[in-house]
Amino acid sequence: MFTMSDDHDQGQGVTDSPKKGPTLSTSTSSFEALDPHDPNLSKLANTMFSKTSDYLFGELTSTLDDYGLLENMNRAVITKYCDMKHLAVNVKKSMTELQEKWAFQWISEFPDCS
Repeated sequence: MFTMSDDHDQGQGVTDSPKKGPTLSTSTSSFEALDPHDPNLSKLANTMFSKTSDYLFGELTSTLDDYGLLENMNRAVITKYCDMKHLAVNVKKSMTELQEKWAFQWISEFPDCS
């Protein structure tokens, strides 16, 4: 059976917080809330969050631009398909007229049997 001490012996799972004892966190940070901390660490953390924010904003903006492009492409395709539909209708109409013309001409070539 797997016990908490087995987990601790393997270097996984429960870790000790310097001030509060055992926790389930696997974080290696020594930061404790409401305790004074290194101002340089705070500056670095703020820089990291700022850059992460800028990165995520850029990713979301590019995704939004991609969706805008897809929307424009879909509109263009709809227009092209509409044009192709009208063209197909006109071709069908012309083919029907030609078929009727040739059928009438073919029948009129036979001698009158009466």
